[in-house]
Amino acid sequence: MQVNALHFTFLGQQFILCTFFNIFFNFCAKYDWQGVPAVQTGAISTIFTYKKSTFTYMAIHPVQIKGRFANSTICPYTMKPLCPLHYLILLLSLLIIEYSNAQSVAINTDGSVANGTAILDLKSNSKGLLIPRLTTVQRTAIVSPATGLLVFDTDTSIFWFFDGAVWKKLDAAGNNWSITGNSGTTAGPQFIGTTDAVDAVLKTNNTERMRWLYAVNPNNSIALINSGDLTVNGVSVGRGPGNAVSNTTTGNQALFSNTTGTNNTAFGAQALYYNTSGGYNTALGYQALASNTTASQNTAVGHFALYVNSTGYANTAVGLSSQFSSTSGYGNSSLGANALFNNSTGYDNTAVGVGALGANISGNNNIAAGRVAMNSNTIGIQNAAIGATALANNTTGNYNTAIGYGALNTNGTGNNNTALGYNANVATGNLSNATAIGNGAVVNASDKVVIGNSSVTVIGGQVGWSTLSDGRFKTNIKEDVPGLDFIVQLRPVNYNFLARKYEDHISQRLPDSIKNNPARKAMSYASAEQVLHTGFIAQEVDQVVKKNGYHFNGVHTPSSETDNYSITYDEFVVPLVKAMQQLNTKVETLSKENDLLKKQLLEITQRLNKLEAR
Repeated sequence: MQVNALHFTFLGQQFILCTFFNIFFNFCAKYDWQGVPAVQTGAISTIFTYKKSTFTYMAIHPVQIKGRFANSTICPYTMKPLCPLHYLILLLSLLIIEYSNAQSVAINTDGSVANGTAILDLKSNSKGLLIPRLTTVQRTAIVSPATGLLVFDTDTSIFWFFDGAVWKKLDAAGNNWSITGNSGTTAGPQFIGTTDAVDAVLKTNNTERMRWLYAVNPNNSIALINSGDLTVNGVSVGRGPGNAVSNTTTGNQALFSNTTGTNNTAFGAQALYYNTSGGYNTALGYQALASNTTASQNTAVGHFALYVNSTGYANTAVGLSSQFSSTSGYGNSSLGANALFNNSTGYDNTAVGVGALGANISGNNNIAAGRVAMNSNTIGIQNAAIGATALANNTTGNYNTAIGYGALNTNGTGNNNTALGYNANVATGNLSNATAIGNGAVVNASDKVVIGNSSVTVIGGQVGWSTLSDGRFKTNIKEDVPGLDFIVQLRPVNYNFLARKYEDHISQRLPDSIKNNPARKAMSYASAEQVLHTGFIAQEVDQVVKKNGYHFNGVHTPSSETDNYSITYDEFVVPLVKAMQQLNTKVETLSKENDLLKKQLLEITQRLNKLEAR
């Protein structure tokens, strides 16, 4: 028969033992046992310990136990102290345990025999096998767990088994990733990767092809999307929602504030961060074009490039902090670290080189190519500087052209100056319409042109220099040019020119970086100083001019402390012509007088001859 049976924990041969206990309990129930109601819940008693196995019994629910001894039942009674008969039955039970050590055991409700390949065969249509439930701490605290030991971890809600070395999860097959794809997954709790500080590796042909490195800042992520929110933390590639289409971003908070901006490309943390509606912008670098809001058609490449720009458009900035301060300037192009750094409203400027046009604020239409070329320019317009440090100190000067290393380096506020050549320069920073051509040529006065430096010994060409002399463009024509009176007062001399002394004079206001330039200091003036010149002393000519009240253009007097006296020798041609004309007039007069005297002398001679002949 089937009645409420004992439910027990077991080790070793408990199933066989239980079968004999059923006989034992039935026997005792008939003779020596007192009945106790089966509703008792706690452990009733401990019978004995055998081979270090302790058996505890608890009355719970009906069950039928099948084994070598079939259809045995036990009754819900507790034991009283054992009598001699009990000991005899218990001894027989232990002997049978040893005999049945290798037998299979079945626990079921249909009376089927245990499968011969299993030590324990369980079968039920309504119940399962309850595995020991432990916390993670309890599981890992088990001392020397046996290989194959199985428990259920209540902290992880997963079965764990000991493989002889470590505990391993017995995951459900449904949680494994399929090689043909998965469905019904939840982003976040379900992922491919590691849960500890270990890199994740992707391989093909057993060779590593990609590695996701563990980083100090694990909060950043990469997302590859074809729709949805573009303001992800990390990388987003594809089209965004609504009107925010055709944008491409890579970097933490790139295009973070974008709403309706289209066709933008942002690579780098916070690149185009504040952009909302601006379109066709390209930003590459940390915070490149970060402040841009509505402006379009800008290109910024480099850390902080076009950082402050908000509404300026059609700008191109390449280099660290290139066009950093530009806010509304437009049409500017800069290539080089800090190029056009301070530009805010200036437009249509081109700067190539580190620091080129770095201080420019509102100047426009300037071209600077070379390291720190036009570096100090603030509001100067329409200047061109090509060469490192060319026009480097220009601040407000306009319409200047400098070509060559250090060309027009001294100019600050001067306008319309031109310098062509290595360190071709102006002597002071406020000259206008001054031109210096040649290596180290220095012009020291406004409206003056200098060709070559002081070491030049020959300036020539195939034909002579032509001076404009079209009568259609002349007025106030007078013939009051002095002649002999002016010429006869001049003192022609031979001399050697002190070229180095002159060079020091005109260079006294130049920056030390130019004056002490090794190439300049190494320049030889020996050949120039050995040339024997013929000419005048300009100061002496000037005195003669002033003495005669003659406005003579052949003498240039200094206009500044760095300027010098100079003579235009071709201007002496006209006074010489006048002197020749005056001499010719005198010669003609004297010739006529001479002819008259000769005639008179002839007449006198003839008369004397007649008188003597009488």
